[in-house]
Amino acid sequence: MSENAAPSSISRVDFKAKMMFWIGVLFLIFAVYDLGHVGDKIPYGMHQWRQCDAYSMALNYAMEPRGLFEPAIHFQHGTGGGEAVGEFPLTYFINGKLWKVIGLESWTLRWTHLALLLLGCWCLFRTLGQFVSLRSALAVTWLTMASGLMAFYGPNYLVNAAGLGLVYIGWWQGYKWWRSDSTNRGAQGWMILAFSLALLFRPTLALGLIPPALAVFGTKRWWRWAVSLGIPVAVGVTWVIWSKWLNSQNESVYFLTTIRPLWEADSIDATWRAFREDVLPQWYHPYVLMLFAAGLAASVVRSLNKPTQNTRWANASVGLLTVASFAYIVLWFENLNVHDYYLVELQVWVPVAGAWAVNCWRDEGKTVKHTVWIIFMAALVLQLVDAGLRTRMKHRPIGGWLYEEVVPARERDIWAWFHWDQDRRFGQVNEWTGVLRSMGIEREDLVLSVTDPSPNISLSLMDQKGFTNLYDDAFQGEERVAFYVGKGASFLVCNNPEWYEAHKESRWLTQQMTQLGNFRVFDLLNSDANLQPQNAVTNQ
Repeated sequence: MSENAAPSSISRVDFKAKMMFWIGVLFLIFAVYDLGHVGDKIPYGMHQWRQCDAYSMALNYAMEPRGLFEPAIHFQHGTGGGEAVGEFPLTYFINGKLWKVIGLESWTLRWTHLALLLLGCWCLFRTLGQFVSLRSALAVTWLTMASGLMAFYGPNYLVNAAGLGLVYIGWWQGYKWWRSDSTNRGAQGWMILAFSLALLFRPTLALGLIPPALAVFGTKRWWRWAVSLGIPVAVGVTWVIWSKWLNSQNESVYFLTTIRPLWEADSIDATWRAFREDVLPQWYHPYVLMLFAAGLAASVVRSLNKPTQNTRWANASVGLLTVASFAYIVLWFENLNVHDYYLVELQVWVPVAGAWAVNCWRDEGKTVKHTVWIIFMAALVLQLVDAGLRTRMKHRPIGGWLYEEVVPARERDIWAWFHWDQDRRFGQVNEWTGVLRSMGIEREDLVLSVTDPSPNISLSLMDQKGFTNLYDDAFQGEERVAFYVGKGASFLVCNNPEWYEAHKESRWLTQQMTQLGNFRVFDLLNSDANLQPQNAVTNQ
């Protein structure tokens, strides 16, 4: 974009285009995002571990008189009573305080994050509509929303997709500010706020500042924009520094606040294989990725032959975002073996590259355009089917010929095992809290939750402070139980029959308080091992 080429007004969206957008959104969130089933679900599915961290913070805000800058989780590792932080916990705080008023309605946290994403996608559509036709803007927006990552993490406890939505909001407000000749202070303020919150949620979403920064580069307005875009960057950096300080003060090493680059990877080949085979298909279907890559390659060739199809700003934005996205992958490489939500940042690149590619072909004849449109729609349909099936697969057992045709057998087997294991471990979790409270065990009484390798899954779902299997590799058998009794654990909870059968002769398990299916509770303080420590065996 050049300053001289800026149109005098913002293109309006007619009623028909608005209806098409929102009808498409309704189809997406119910047919693909599976909101009717997922909307009121407690943390479950992909990265339940990380989802429960978010849920845990929100619960502690609800149950305790904590301020925004006093986040805490149920897991009591460290010295601060669970105080620890990763992303800025604003949505956790708001929903926690809401639960104080309306009662524990965990679905509100999912819907808060989904609302931010949907508002952001509306803003994305409006922004794209200023550079390409409304039909193309709709197509690119739907392609962005059709990603399997958006389908799963849109209505989710994690803030990643919500942060992306804030980037899109920032783009639209920034565009309005630009078109007003930088006189619309309201748009400027909303842009700064949206970008600041986005970087607080995910500092790596600074990728989204590249297009607006390039738009003003070398213009007379650059200093106003440098200050306005510098504020979110400063806010994001300040948050990273403060979160590191808080975690160090409380000796919490749980939340990652640093890079994990390629050159420090234990096995580059293994990580790359897992990334290619397990993570990338969660972003887009492999065939869609191949078509997208082929389309971009053809667009590059086309742009070299007719360089006037896009402005220098558009070319620079796509080029720099591509380089920055590869740099992002390199810097967080070790997290890409299983952490698919780290790819949410790449959704900054998708609509920019899509709109750029559309402009590369805008002067082609009807035959070429119709052919491209047919190929695109076929790819979009495949992606919608794939994302819808994968989203359902991650939340509940499904079947059918379409599921078997689209989703690889390896993934189907993994998720079938996951649902079986979750039912075995947490099938009656909604009853656990009532059981504990009926026995006089309060949420502040520390428990040892065995066979839980995460910090907060079992603890947050039963709203109970305590410890899990995380970070206890140095201790085995009865020595482990004794260690946590020394740290304040008064009770042991177990929902694993195999673990119980292997340890039922332990003198720590002599005082069983209750049993609900596989769920058992033991009194550690009144056990034989604690009352008669001179006879206790220290190893099994």
